[in-house]
Amino acid sequence: MADTGGMSLEDALAYGQGEERPFRCFVHEDSTASASVNVLKNVWYCHACHASGAVNSKRTPKVEELAAMLEPEATARTYPAAFAELYAEPVYWLTRFSPWVCWDKGLGEDPFTGDATFPVHTPAGRFAGVGRRRVVTEEKEDGAKRSTRYLYPRNWSASRTLFGMAGQHHTMPVIVLLEGAADATSVWEVGAPGFATYGAGLHLPQKALLARYRPRVILLGFDMDEAGERAVTRGFKDLADLAEIKRVRWPAKDPGECTPQERRKALVRAVSATDYGVDVVPRWDRYIAERVEAFERYTEERAS
Repeated sequence: MADTGGMSLEDALAYGQGEERPFRCFVHEDSTASASVNVLKNVWYCHACHASGAVNSKRTPKVEELAAMLEPEATARTYPAAFAELYAEPVYWLTRFSPWVCWDKGLGEDPFTGDATFPVHTPAGRFAGVGRRRVVTEEKEDGAKRSTRYLYPRNWSASRTLFGMAGQHHTMPVIVLLEGAADATSVWEVGAPGFATYGAGLHLPQKALLARYRPRVILLGFDMDEAGERAVTRGFKDLADLAEIKRVRWPAKDPGECTPQERRKALVRAVSATDYGVDVVPRWDRYIAERVEAFERYTEERAS
């Protein structure tokens, strides 16, 4: 299991996977792996604070490493969908979201470590295992400090996929782009299609995936903090050729900290400011009704 969400630059170079490897920026206080290093070009860039630089210790990648960089899809380990049943009890997530959306998005818990989990997929939609939300206690000079880290499977590249995608590319007129799996789940809970970039920044392969949905509007729902605002600035620049872009103004730091009513209101306000209007609201309501019905059938079948 690679701690790609909490890696330093040095660890990303030594243990990370893929050509573009996320790491925690050392220039600013970063807890979401906002920076990435390109191990072929030996340069790094932070999508939050825009710091950049060259990697000092250059070395030629081994043949097997180069293959993994160029074709991470081919080297990522995948599992049958039934494997996710091992993580079917979303104890932590149920404190934040409705049972039906926890089931719908595959949120769960590792029965051995107690880590809250969420499914990750290859760009083609194959199940590559789970990401883990791990709370750790670190000893600091001013005392112990609790922090959250995100761990991902080895040979799986976060920069080449999106949470919430799972290989399905139906036409979606309105898409919400967010930072993490919990953020994306929070907007799915109110019916809106939410896709997470696994950090405060959008990578080029992720833009190509978004284009497959042929969106008319992309709502940028990044966190209401400095890193989130910088991600929004980049989003307006990088996605302007795909669709109309609008910023979602959450009443809290991120959508997961808002009530479902506040999330829906913020999303409707943002989409109402576009040329597309609010025709998506009935579509969002139908999605909720269909998934709630499917969840009820699932629970009935398990009980029988």
